Amino acid sequence: MIKIGVTGYNGRMGKIIAQQVMSDDSVELSYGYRREDASGTNITDDLDVLFENSDVVIDFTRPSALMIQLEMAAQYNVPLVIGSTGLSQEHKALLTKYSKEVPIVYSSNMSVGVNVMLSLVQKAASMHDESYDVEISELHHRHKVDAPSGTAISLGEAVQIGQGLTPDSSGFQCRNHARKQGEIGFAIMRGGEVAGDHAVNFIGDQEVLTISHRALSPDMFAKGAIKAAKWIIGKKPGLYSMQDVLGLKEQS
Repeated sequence: MIKIGVTGYNGRMGKIIAQQVMSDDSVELSYGYRREDASGTNITDDLDVLFENSDVVIDFTRPSALMIQLEMAAQYNVPLVIGSTGLSQEHKALLTKYSKEVPIVYSSNMSVGVNVMLSLVQKAASMHDESYDVEISELHHRHKVDAPSGTAISLGEAVQIGQGLTPDSSGFQCRNHARKQGEIGFAIMRGGEVAGDHAVNFIGDQEVLTISHRALSPDMFAKGAIKAAKWIIGKKPGLYSMQDVLGLKEQS
């Protein structure tokens, strides 16, 4: 029985992940971590307790907590599954550094559908020349902090990879100028309780190709994270993605 620890137990996704872990008969919740009011069964405010008693830890908290999670994972030799979004290049450099010590799965989106979408977008980008404009749209619930979303950024990077370019998300933002050839445009919307809608449009003079995905429930992200947690047990240190977990890299 795999013991899964969950950080951010009092957060939006932390609660959902913990609930999904407890409803899965093949795994068990070691501890849920929250900094305050750590009362109740399997709840702790001590990260040492969390990592010492877990085979793998799932972290969907904010980027500011990443450093301590990585340090603790290295100290206790515990694999990490990270679904936090809004990571900077400095954060991603930390992932690369600590992945030399422990196995880490990092993905801005843990759903099966979105990861299939990433492969399709990369393939489509490789087949469309520069006469096609690329526009990415995304809609999320009103509580989401980062914009563009991590998934939208990953979709933009998939376009760049398909175009034979080195992924560079530094220019991924809403524009305030006329379209420049080759740039990737973003439309960002926030409202209601939408789990996540994403679409990538390849717009030509005579046709438009749209590849889209709609998340109907945040439960799908939690189930993907648990799938990643099961997969990473026994893996060598390294930085993995959901494409690795789902076996999509070989197909993209």
